Amino acid sequence: MNKLVVLLLAAIFLLSSFCGNNIINPIPSPIGQAPLLYVEMDNANALTNKLSYQVAGNSTEILAAITLHGDSITQIDSLTVLVNTASPARTFAAIQLVDNDQVTIIADNRNVQTATILKNIGQVSSTAKTLYLKASLNLIGKDEVGLIDAEATFQIGKIWARGVNGGKSVNVIYQNNPLLTQTYPSTKFGVVAARISSVAFVDRYQTLVVASAITDTGWCNVAVIRVTTDMSRNTTNSGDTAKMIQDKIRLNFQKSSGTMIDAVQIGRFNPSEEYFISAPYADNTELDMTQSSIGADEEIAPGTDAYFLARVHITVLDSGQDWIQTNLNNLDGDSATANFVWRDGSDAAQKFPLKLSASILTGTKIIEQ
Repeated sequence: MNKLVVLLLAAIFLLSSFCGNNIINPIPSPIGQAPLLYVEMDNANALTNKLSYQVAGNSTEILAAITLHGDSITQIDSLTVLVNTASPARTFAAIQLVDNDQVTIIADNRNVQTATILKNIGQVSSTAKTLYLKASLNLIGKDEVGLIDAEATFQIGKIWARGVNGGKSVNVIYQNNPLLTQTYPSTKFGVVAARISSVAFVDRYQTLVVASAITDTGWCNVAVIRVTTDMSRNTTNSGDTAKMIQDKIRLNFQKSSGTMIDAVQIGRFNPSEEYFISAPYADNTELDMTQSSIGADEEIAPGTDAYFLARVHITVLDSGQDWIQTNLNNLDGDSATANFVWRDGSDAAQKFPLKLSASILTGTKIIEQ
């Protein structure tokens, strides 16, 4: 083998040592070179791969997932969290770095700025390790500093780290790209004064019961919907409790072609009074919860389960195998399509997506008997 070929092979090997690194199986740095630390914002993580709302004044859910590993054992002394929002100090009371168990707090900082430093992170090895970011949010409302409708993302910036063997400074590779000086942004989240934390179809609640079958024309109970709100202590600008307000509910119906329906109603469970909002039937029926005669039934206080009965008025059954099914088919829709049009307080702007774990909920299929 001639000398030129040997030199070319040596050059290829050295280049692969520097440039062939990846987050799954890094190539160790050459002898005498600084250790390498790989850092990645993991927006594919199941806990962080979807837009979310977080309730002001509370501790948040997991907001960001950070994957770290080195080509040798590395001590991370400090890292910088870049806080991308209009006013970090007004929005955040604290930021926490949480261990892989999603509970143990490794580091926190209660003086949140655009560049917030977290210290004494600990060691990482060649085995990938995932750490998480959470936060505590400031209250929103009268005499509070929190900002309504704030949105934020995080990035990991400058890291202070050293190799355990020899104590050399570490070269940090962000997102597997040696040209970057920080990670990609985390998935965006919004801050609200009140929030729907879960929605579910249930078979019954006290006197509200979903029909087990279609037995005749007339009114048929097709769904009971439970809407749950988070606990919170936020207020409106006037100091009243910030409640979750449902301006509209949109229900999606699927049915057999022979099942004729002319009207839809929805009503909130109230043991002392029965009241229903009505609308003409459509495959996607919009029900206006702000009708003056319903009073405060569209308002759901913090930490409350509210139950709503949906029923349809059947005019014709013609096949002997008629059926109908009620769905919430677009929990993350827009102003024209979302199943819920809502506000986080009487003086707040309308919102549309719920940003929960599920985007679609399918109700019970009720069949003629």
